[in-house]
Amino acid sequence: MQHYPSVRAVFVAACIALGAGFPVAQAHELENYALIRSENLPHLMHNIMQMSGELQLSEAQRARLQEVARDMPPKMHAGFTRAQTLEKSIARDVVEQGRSAEDVSTKLDELQRIKRELTDLQIKGLNQIRAILTPEQYQLALKDAAWGQNVAK
Repeated sequence: MQHYPSVRAVFVAACIALGAGFPVAQAHELENYALIRSENLPHLMHNIMQMSGELQLSEAQRARLQEVARDMPPKMHAGFTRAQTLEKSIARDVVEQGRSAEDVSTKLDELQRIKRELTDLQIKGLNQIRAILTPEQYQLALKDAAWGQNVAK
């Protein structure tokens, strides 16, 4: 069975490493609110932090990666929290009040917009990481994340 890093791992690492000001347990729950699953759109920061020695990161690379790690998780957390709140509101409207898809269409559109923004942030973060690492380091991080075995083909 393949091990795929999850959004949970990224948030947990960020919470611990950066003292991000939100409970780790809450970060665990938020992984369910991503638009693209982490095994398809890898979240490499956790892998990079675990294998920094193997990657032989320079001090400049470490500093730039720390900037990404400091900036990205709070933005992601806020978006995941908004998506979670909205999704639960939609569920209550439908299940408890019998609302139709048309009745909740505005909320569905907003949920889609939020998840798209989160995906844009994920892609931005991945591209920032790619720009910081050498091509060899990036490929090693992808391999450690077990990416490519099911997606790249």
